[in-house]
Amino acid sequence: MKKNVFNYFSIENGDDKEFEITSKDISIIRDIEKEQEKNEKLPSEMDYEGIKDHYEKIVVCAAANYLYKHEIEFNKVYAIKDLLKELKVIPGYKDFARYLFRILESNGYVEINNDNIKINESAKELELNAAVEEAKNKYPDFALQIEFIKNCVLEYDSVFKGEKEGNSVLYPDGKYDTILNIGANTPDITRKPIYINAFPKVIKHLITKKEKNKKIKILELGGGTGIITWPLLEELRGMNVEYYFTDIGKSFLVMAREKAENMHYDNVIFKQYNIEKTYAEQGFEKEAFDFIISMDVLQVSYNLEAAVNNLSGLLKKNGIFACVQSFHTENINYLSYGYAPGWWNYESDPLRKGKNIMLPSDEWIKLLSRLEYKNINIIYDSLNNKYDKFGFIFANRPDRVEFFEPVNKGIEGKIVNGSNAENNKEEISKEILNIVGTTIGEEIAEDSSLLEYGFDSLSLLIVSSKLKEKYHINVSVKRLYDIDTVKDLVAYIKQCISENETTENTQTQAEGSENNVTQLLDIIENL
Repeated sequence: MKKNVFNYFSIENGDDKEFEITSKDISIIRDIEKEQEKNEKLPSEMDYEGIKDHYEKIVVCAAANYLYKHEIEFNKVYAIKDLLKELKVIPGYKDFARYLFRILESNGYVEINNDNIKINESAKELELNAAVEEAKNKYPDFALQIEFIKNCVLEYDSVFKGEKEGNSVLYPDGKYDTILNIGANTPDITRKPIYINAFPKVIKHLITKKEKNKKIKILELGGGTGIITWPLLEELRGMNVEYYFTDIGKSFLVMAREKAENMHYDNVIFKQYNIEKTYAEQGFEKEAFDFIISMDVLQVSYNLEAAVNNLSGLLKKNGIFACVQSFHTENINYLSYGYAPGWWNYESDPLRKGKNIMLPSDEWIKLLSRLEYKNINIIYDSLNNKYDKFGFIFANRPDRVEFFEPVNKGIEGKIVNGSNAENNKEEISKEILNIVGTTIGEEIAEDSSLLEYGFDSLSLLIVSSKLKEKYHINVSVKRLYDIDTVKDLVAYIKQCISENETTENTQTQAEGSENNVTQLLDIIENL
């Protein structure tokens, strides 16, 4: 791919300076942050004295619990690669397993020297159930969260072996109900709501620096479930803004499009975007956006510095890079979100390998400075200047920018309307194509490859859930990964339904009964 580096040393007109972040802007942003903190009246770790220590105890016990499931010899020296082989850990979860080893090492239960590991007999003292019950009893407000974490831990063995998809633990049946319920019923002591709820006001302030009649283009990376999307769109309703909602997962795009239509946001464009690739590879034009925004997205990159560098060419001159960002995450979060796709990518990043998935605020300043971003500002806890684990990042685009020439046009996904066809053999293909298409928001051909359409484990989990609901068939995500094309998937479902009908007819004749649904489902689920 051709690329060019340009250096802008002069400004031809005043427009280019309209979005330049000034000390006055930072003062206003800090005032917005302070006011939001006063309004939120959030609890903090100080209100739940000792909770962090209890969480750390659960983390250590969780790591030990994983090893208890195997006949690991204490005080024996293993080569780490041999231990991973004995534990049958698949490649995608080796970093997760190594993380658990490091947790035990940092607490004195394991000795790691170079590539060897020895598990001390003192690890036998660690009891996960006891640690969980103790924490739930002392902090009942967090019981739902603690129990969820325990359930995640208990699935390590099956997930690490590849017998079960990690996403199916986080999102049962491809739904977010469990996590959303925990979030709604657990106190938030992270201070995140302050910055999430202040962000729309901050962006609106920065937009008003531009002339009123000029269209503002905003690109959101990793929109996901729309935590910052919907409050921001509502704050900007009626303004001349074109909003690009992007995510690597097409299922998120489909859900976001439906919500935008229901909320009557007609200024939103939905496109897939992978931060590991250049914008040109994905059909985006250079210097297209006034703002690039995100919330806790960039840390999933294999190389954070390269990802941020690639983004600079998407911004117009003096365009704004703005993030709602964590600067540290606690070990307790690894126990569950370690299942999430992309979580362990940071172990390939020279800046973060063996450290924390999140980059500290001072390291963010160094990174952006190396890339020559301008007017770099990290803002957190303006009231007390104490809590530095979460906050804002603001910077103007560098003058020196690496541009890439487009190689293809981006294709906006379409939502396929549902079909009311009956489940007869002539309509099965249409129904399955509809299920697959509505999951990713595109019309899809029967001879298409599932993976070529951008299916990830979450998308396939949703497809599996829809197939179960429609045809009463349990198809594991692992099985879907083994199916290459939509045509093969259709053939498989037809086979299941055909066997279903054959079994039903046989039992009806033999028993003279039509009430055999439970038996049929048992047969189908065991296919």
